[in-house]
Parts: sequence; structure tokens; C-alpha cells
Amino acid sequence: MKTSVLRPCRAAASFFVLAAATTAAAADAPSISSLLERHGASIVEVAWFLQVDGELRPPPAIEISDAIHDEDPDDLIEKARPMPLPGFVLAPDRVLTADPMLRTACVARIEIRLPGRPGEPLLAHPVAAYPDRYALLLATDAPIPGAKPLAFAPAGRTPDKLLFLSVARDYDGLLAAELEKGDPTDRTFYPESKLETVGAASHALVLATNGAPVGVTFRAELATAPDPFAPPAAWTASAADAGEREAADLERALARSILPVFVRLDPRAQEEGGGGGRYSFDEHDLWGVVLAGDRVLIPTPLAENSIARLDKIEATLPGGAKAKLAFVGALRDQDAIVAAFEGGALPAGVEPVRLAEEPVAAWRLRPLLEAAVEVRGDAVRVRARRFLPDFEIVRGGAVAIETESDRAPVFSPDGRLVQLRAERRRDSGDTAWSGERLAALAAGKEPFDPEIVPRTGKDRQRTAWFGVETQRLSKEVAREKKALGWISEDRYDPYSDGPSTAGALVSHVYPGSPAAEAGVEEGDILLYVRSPDGATRRNLEAGRSYSYYDDEDRITPWPTIGNGVDASFGSFGIGAPVVVEWLRDGALRRAELAVRAAPPHFRTATRARAKDLGLIVADATFEVREYFKLEEGETGVVVTKCKHGSPAAIAGLRPYELVTKVDGEPVADARSFLETVKGRDSFTLTVRRLTATRVVRISRKAAAPAEAGGPDPDAG
Repeated sequence: MKTSVLRPCRAAASFFVLAAATTAAAADAPSISSLLERHGASIVEVAWFLQVDGELRPPPAIEISDAIHDEDPDDLIEKARPMPLPGFVLAPDRVLTADPMLRTACVARIEIRLPGRPGEPLLAHPVAAYPDRYALLLATDAPIPGAKPLAFAPAGRTPDKLLFLSVARDYDGLLAAELEKGDPTDRTFYPESKLETVGAASHALVLATNGAPVGVTFRAELATAPDPFAPPAAWTASAADAGEREAADLERALARSILPVFVRLDPRAQEEGGGGGRYSFDEHDLWGVVLAGDRVLIPTPLAENSIARLDKIEATLPGGAKAKLAFVGALRDQDAIVAAFEGGALPAGVEPVRLAEEPVAAWRLRPLLEAAVEVRGDAVRVRARRFLPDFEIVRGGAVAIETESDRAPVFSPDGRLVQLRAERRRDSGDTAWSGERLAALAAGKEPFDPEIVPRTGKDRQRTAWFGVETQRLSKEVAREKKALGWISEDRYDPYSDGPSTAGALVSHVYPGSPAAEAGVEEGDILLYVRSPDGATRRNLEAGRSYSYYDDEDRITPWPTIGNGVDASFGSFGIGAPVVVEWLRDGALRRAELAVRAAPPHFRTATRARAKDLGLIVADATFEVREYFKLEEGETGVVVTKCKHGSPAAIAGLRPYELVTKVDGEPVADARSFLETVKGRDSFTLTVRRLTATRVVRISRKAAAPAEAGGPDPDAG
């Protein structure tokens, strides 16, 4: 609020700090002090005290208009401080004020206060609502002492020039008044919503230039139809609890249309990351929106490799029964999957959500309902609240409604789904579905990604692959490589090798890999991979190097396939066309290619288990052969696990050693190794660790006694 003059006012308006806006400087306009002397007794303060009722809380922030700053409800509740709004006296026991759109259970009480005047506050309660005017009519328990009801002229032609006398608490907590000029002919038209608006003022008494009351406004922008400056007597009233009933009705309806969804991934196909830790959970509690037919849209951040391991999708129906869902497809651009009820029909008690046909932008200046969804195991809790939409531009230039809760669905007052937001699959940011787009989704017009589907066997662990090993790029190396102008500023990662920059220094290129075919060489600096149209781009950065703190028996000594660089390529989907760009001696190079799946690697290699030996071995894949520098024709198998106290452990075998021979005979692969040692009570193995080779003798009778009650590391 602009403050140019600060002086006390006389008589009834003595509780105001004056803020005469420069827009009101006109010779023929009344002074702000004279207007407050005339109408000050018609203005009161409405104090809203908030509370938490059970688990129902006020929204995270309440913004009534641009004239009142954001209020944190938790802070108001903790400090027992009210949220102050101005009110205009229409009758001795009636006050018109802005509608904060709060749920009834979140309001502890409403007080009418007379700033600067003696007397106890009066309790008030809503008796009518004016949704088109964003206002509530309150009734007090007794007549307001000293109040002067406003007398408006009958509805008629709006004067060509208006004055807005706005009242609000400023950021310092002082009650201030501001006077502005208004021009009813200064209008704006929004083609998408076919809406014509006129500029107004928030929480303002609308006056003719002679100071006579014309109407009341609570927003800085109003629709021109019906007459935005008509007196309150001409407004269309609704029941005071109309908004509360809309929210409660929506919550009841969504109990049949938004269902808890349980997703399980096959743990047997789980990949292991650095340090042997799992990279994701195997079970997810999600929620899904029931669409027409038998479809369920499930927003989920599951990545491609997780979706490949999908083992079970199950919905909990109203009443607690379970229903199996079949995977239909993963959306190409959004983090969401579509599933269908087995049997091809909706179960009893389940109803598809109703969709709004209007575009998102058509809801300007129209109150909507936001449904915050929270999953609690086999139950979903939906809490609805009314709000006036603000808009923003999301990826692709689409207009979206801003929501207070993260990706909360937005509904019309009659319960139709207006918008559903989700994260984008391949880059940061959100996208939004309108009711029209959701209808197309339900009708089978899905932009599915054919590469992101559940898979079986080893195919579940399919990983994108570029075919390079990289290391972190220091500023000194970047300067030597003439790359400082292409990379980001220095940053420090406490889990890395120290100060470093963005970009990945290529330390090795695998022969026959996509990188080799693109022309990437050792010493090049990878910058980023992007879509051909440039709309999506991923920076390429190397992960941290191993340190002496790492457990050599838990971390593979060879580079991991599916590292950060590979993951950046994989985010586009295997088979997708991409452009990769890198530097060589300060010159930018570029190549177009398709994202390729990795050949069999250590994580997906065929394994064989000799249970009585306590030993698991795997085929030597290409990155393992590169690590051990195996020549053409040399073979071997990798030790992946030795059970504690087993014959293999007693003999001295350790994980990630290479077994090349059994009793002097070369070992071709894991299965032939198992066949070779079967039935032999003792035998010798030729073993390599790094560049050292040794001979190990294993006896099946050398197993140590099992510890009573001790867990079996191989169990499960």
C-alpha cells in the first residue's frame, strides 16, 4: 500500500492511519479525511480466530486479496492472534465482509471490533454468502454501538467516475485507509474465458465523486456482469453454509472416485547401487483417479526401471475390499500410469469422476474447490477447501491453476474435475491435465511410451547405456581443457572428492558403444544430452569416485552400468532420439543418436549358486572383462557372494574375484562352473584379484558349524 501522508483523523475516523494515494489527487474529489469523517462509523474490523478441528486444518496460507498479505494460519493459531478483515455496516446488526473461504470447522469464532472505540467485541456468525462478490454477510449478537449503517442509492447507472475508499491492516499492523480513483469504462476482455472485467479495489467502499456510497468491492478485479458496482441490496445471495456443503459433498463423492492404490515391485529384480544399498522401495502406497470405463489414472514418480519391475497393482474399494488392476500404459511425458480393473468394468460402489468441459482458463474469478489427497495405507483422506484460482504457465505454454497443496486436484463447485497436475517424466516442472484432456485419456487416446512397460526376467533390469566411464571435473582441469566458459560455477559436495564443477570428464570409452560411434574420446568433457527440439535437456555430470572409506566387499571395483550419465540418457526412454554435446579442446561437438539399452552387464549377468559351498558366481560381462584386462578368448566367472562360515569363505574366496580355472580347466561361464564342481568333494580354483593370481583349494567338508539362531544371509 502506498503511504504518502500520515496524520491522525478527527472525530469518528480517529482509528485510521491515512494513506492518500496519488491517484486520488484531484481538485474536485473530497479529501480522504472528510470521507472518513463521513463514513468512518460505517467501517468495523472483523477478527477471524482460527483453530484445528481434529485433523482438519486451515490451508497453509490464506490470501484474501492483494491488499492483505499472506497469513500463516499455524502462526495465527499458535499466537492466538486473529486474522483481521475490514467490514462494512449494512444494518445495526449486519456486517458485510470478505469471504476467507474457510471450512466451518477451522473457525473458532468471529468478532466484530471497533478500533479506537471502547467496548467489548461482539460475536458474529455468517447468515448469507455472495459467491459472485466474494463476500459474506455476518449477523452480530447485539446491535453494534455507535455504528452507522451505510445508505446506498438504488441500483441504476454507474457513475462515469468513482472513488474507492479501501481499508486494511498494513504490514506494520496499522489500520490504514487509501483513496483511489476508478474508471468503470477501463475494461479488460479474456477471450479464453469470454470474460470482461473492470478494475476495482480490494475491501473498498465505492463512492461517487461527491462521496455518496455506490457499492462495496472486495477484489481488485471484477466481472462486468452483473453490475460490479451495484449496491449490496441488488446482489444474489446464497445460504451461508453453501461453500461448506460444496466441500463436504465433494469429499463424500471422491470417496468413490479417488481410491488407495498399492503398487508392489518384484524384489527379486531389484538393482543394487553403490554400497550395495537398494535404489528404491519395493512397495508404494499411492492414489488413483477413477475415469470413465474401467480406467484408473495413478500419478506416481516411478521411474522406467521401477515400472519394468511392476508385479502387482491393487486398489482398495469403498468398504475395504481389494480389486486387482492391470497395467495399461505409462504416460510418455508425465509421471503417471494408467491401469484398468480386471474384468473390464467398475466394481460396485466405485464411480468415475465427473469431468469439467470448460478449459482451465475459463475459471477466472470463479471460486473452485481444491482437494488435498493424503494416502494412509489402505485409506485415502481427502480434504476440500474453496479458493479463488490464480494462474501460471507450465511446461509447453499451457495455462494451469496454482494449488496450495502439492498437485491437488481442482474441482468445480458442483464436483466436476477441472484440473489434475503431475510432474513431468523427463525434466523438472509440472504439467496439468484439463477435464478435456482427461476425457481423451479415458477414451483411449493415451500418449503412452511403448518402452516404459512391465518386463519379465532379465529384461526387467534393462538400462540405458552411453558407454563411457567418467570422473568429476575440477576447475584446474576445466581451465586446461578450455572449458571454463561452458560449465557451471564451482560447488562443493561434502560427499564428493572436493570442490568440482558441472560436466563429466571422459576417462574411458567402451569399444562399440554409442559414445564410440558418436566420436567421443577419452579426455573429452560431456556437457548435456537433449531432445532434438531442445525442449528437454539433461546436464551430464560424473558421480563421486570411491574412497578408502568404501567397503571393497560391497562396492564393485568396476564402474556401474546405469550411472548418472546413463540415467540422463535413460530419462528420455530407450529408443528415443537425442542430441549429445561435448567439448574437445574448447570446441563444441555434437552428435545425434538413439538411446540404446545396455548389453548384458554385471547387474543382469547370469548367476549360478552352489548352495553347499556358500558360493554365488556370475558370468564375466564386458565391463568386468575390461576391468581384469582379459584378452580375446580368456574366460572366467565373478564371485558375487560368499556366505559367512561356508567352505568358499573358509578357503579365502572374496566377492568380486575372478575364477578362471577349476582344477586347471578353463571356466567358460557361471552354469558350466556349477556343472564342473558338482560332485567333487574338493578341488582347486585359479583366482585373480586385481593383477594378482593365486590358487585356492575348496573342500566341501570344511564348513564351520552354523550358529544357533543366527540369520542366514542367503535366506529369502
